[in-house]
This record gives sequence, structure tokens and C-alpha cells, in this order.
Amino acid sequence: MFERREFEGYWWTPESEDRKVPGTLEYDPDEGITLQLLTTLTEDGDIPSADSAARRYDRILGKSTDDDDITLINCIVSNVSGIGGTQTEQYQANQLLIGHCFPDSIEFSRLQVKSELIDAWAERAATSFDSSIFDRADGEEPVKGKAGDTFEIKAETPETLETEIDRGTIKLKHNISTNLRRRGGGEITDKCFFELDFEPDTVGRDILLDYVKKIEDFISLALGEECWAEELIGIGTDNDTEIKILYPPQGSPKAASKIHPYKTNFILPDISDNYDTVMENWFTISDEYSQALNLYFSTRYNNRMYVNNEFFSLVQTIEVYHRRNEKFEGVYLDSDDFKDYYDDLCDTIRSDFDNSFKQHLKNGTFEYANEYSLAKRMRELVRDIDDILEEIPLEFESNIRPIVNARNNLTHEGDAGTSTNKLYEFTLVLKSLFETLILLDIDIGKDHVQERLSQRYAELSSDV
Repeated sequence: MFERREFEGYWWTPESEDRKVPGTLEYDPDEGITLQLLTTLTEDGDIPSADSAARRYDRILGKSTDDDDITLINCIVSNVSGIGGTQTEQYQANQLLIGHCFPDSIEFSRLQVKSELIDAWAERAATSFDSSIFDRADGEEPVKGKAGDTFEIKAETPETLETEIDRGTIKLKHNISTNLRRRGGGEITDKCFFELDFEPDTVGRDILLDYVKKIEDFISLALGEECWAEELIGIGTDNDTEIKILYPPQGSPKAASKIHPYKTNFILPDISDNYDTVMENWFTISDEYSQALNLYFSTRYNNRMYVNNEFFSLVQTIEVYHRRNEKFEGVYLDSDDFKDYYDDLCDTIRSDFDNSFKQHLKNGTFEYANEYSLAKRMRELVRDIDDILEEIPLEFESNIRPIVNARNNLTHEGDAGTSTNKLYEFTLVLKSLFETLILLDIDIGKDHVQERLSQRYAELSSDV
């Protein structure tokens, strides 16, 4: 997916189908999606003013010289120029759809999500190899082939794993392709991918991309490495037309070959006995804890974030998770009881107090007095899973008060009041706590979570 591509052709807007403009579309993983037109999309060179909303098009349609139907999404004018009386335009787009022109709503019946990291996570090879030389193998020394030796490569598609989710079915499938040469030799490509099946309904592009993000986040959580969909293929409402969906990547994913299974949180073989449950739970909690997960992932894989910001974001992650988790109360008194007490508190405010101070007490200190503090929220979370955390080589409960103090100092003073190295230790505590909670929520076994996280955080905390 992330390879440079270029399309020459004619381009138009759904509102002006009769005016087709020649130009070149370029997809560049680094520079984005750029459409260079030889004239303007509007009639008579009517170039929009700089503050005009017409400088943005929801979509631009196109037909390439290679007969590709193309749809560009969210197009903004990036350059307008005039040469010898001829006006030209250049647009930047957010997404590129190849395979269909969508003049109206963009809907799909199915979606295929492919990535090297998905394939690495699955560890579900459909191919096997056998040879007569294995009979002569003795120890670790290589065995030389000789005349009459046989070699056999067998490809057998594994069973598709299907899980029902709120809008349809998510399937883990295999794609096996062969390339056999006429004069001998060839190759078999075996890749594992997810397919979302929305039948009998169809879904729009925004919902579709939300599901893509959930799959990317699931694999990122599982592997401990950020995952992007390297290839998205939407299947049209006719259940036949394939539409490739391209967008500029946010970075370069780690090579799948460098991911060691035992340094991950879990891979498919680890959850073979409860795969359905894990997947169902993930799609449920990814909605329930969407804010906390977004905070976590945006922090976890942002290598350029300052440690102060990373720490602050992870504190918010933990606090938001506790607020959204129905297992924990989050308040000291029943809301009706507190309302009566709140009124009593407000009656204690002296009339000669400054008005801004009165409002501060009413709408701040008193109004939120019933909510748990950050320290109490963290303490509840830690004590709920202390039997697992005790094997992770970090101090959890004893660091709660220092973490709260650092958060308060950052909020009110702009400085955490502690060393960068200590802040880094706090980020490890917060990350490991949140990861443990989420992994348990999706039904990853306690012993497995304890083993993997204790090993990983032993390495990460070795310099603390």
C-alpha cells in the first residue's frame, strides 16, 4: 500500500460532471495525495477567494488513462497559479479510493484489512514443507541434496475464524497465491488478514474507518508495536467491486520479522481456546473505554512526546478508565444525598466573600467534592489486581502519592517537581497498570499477563 503511485486522467466534481479537467494525481507515502490540474474545476477560471468555502471539496472524481475509477476525499486547494492566461489548481486530499466513483454516499458491504503485523500476530501458516532429505538429517549439520531427493510444499487454507460483533461479523482469513514459472520454480504467498462483513447491511466510510482503527489498535495492543493497515480493500454494495483505500501513513511500522512472539502481550496461538471471547470483548471495550484507549495509544507510540506530556496523558488515561468502569463507584455519596449536603455546604459561604471566590467554591470545590480523587481511583485499581502486579518489577501502591503530587505540580506550577528519570518510572507504572487492566478485560489469562508484562517491564525498568 505505501508505495508511490501516479495516475493521469480527467477529473471533475459530482456537481459539475460535464466539466472534466485533465491532470495528474500522485500518491506519495511521504508527501500525501496531490492532484495537479491543468485548469480549474470551476467554469471560466473562477478561482475561489482565499476565504471561500468552495476551496474545499468533499470529493473529486476521476478516470485515469488506465481506466481506473477514482474518488478523492476531503480535497483542499493547496496552490492556484496562472501561466500565460491559463489558470491551474493543485489539491491535497485525505484519502484515495481506487475502483469506483462515488458521486453520493460511500458505502461498503465488506472490508479487508491487511498488514504484515496482522500476519505476524496470527502465526497461522497455511503452507508446510517436506523433503526426503529429512530422513538423513542427523543433528544440526546441514544435509546436502542428491539425485532422487524429493521436495514438497503443501498449501492448505486453514479454517476461517468468525466472530459476531455489533454490526456484522469479523473474520480471520487466509489468502494463498501462487506464481509458478514455466521453466520451473515459483513461489507461494500465504498471508493472513481480517475481513469485516456487514451483510445484510452496508456501512458508510466513517463507520468503516472506525472499525479499521479498532483492528489496528487490537494488533498494536497484542504485539506492543504500532500497527497500521497496509492495505484496505472495500467491497462495494454489489458484493463484487473491489475498491482500494489509500491514505498517507503516520510513520513506518516495525518489520514483522523483528517481532519476537515471547516479547508480545499475546499472539493468536495464545488465545486459541477463547479467541471469540477475546474478540467480542475487545470490540465492546473499545467503545466503552474509547477515550482512555485513544489517550493510551496516542501516547504509547508517540516517540517524540516529551516525558512531561507522556506522564500527564497517561495519568488522564488511568483516571478516565476508572470513571468509565462500572465496577467502581467513583463517588462517596449517593447523588441525591450529596445534593442535600452540597446545598448545606453552599449555605456556609459567607456573604462578604469575593464573588469569584464564591463561584469557585460552588462550581468547583463543593460541586466536585463527592468525586473520588486521583489517588483513591488509582488505589482501587491497583488493589483490585495486586496479585498480578506483585510480579511486575515496579512499585505501584507506594508510587501513587508521588504520581499525584507530580500531576498536581505539573497542573498548577508547570513543573513536576521531580527528576526526568523519576517521571519515566512513573510512566512505566501507569502504562503497565493500564495494559494489565485492558488485557484482563478482554479475557487474557492472568498467568499469561503476569508472565509477559513482568518480563517486558523488567527490561524497560532496568535503568530506572
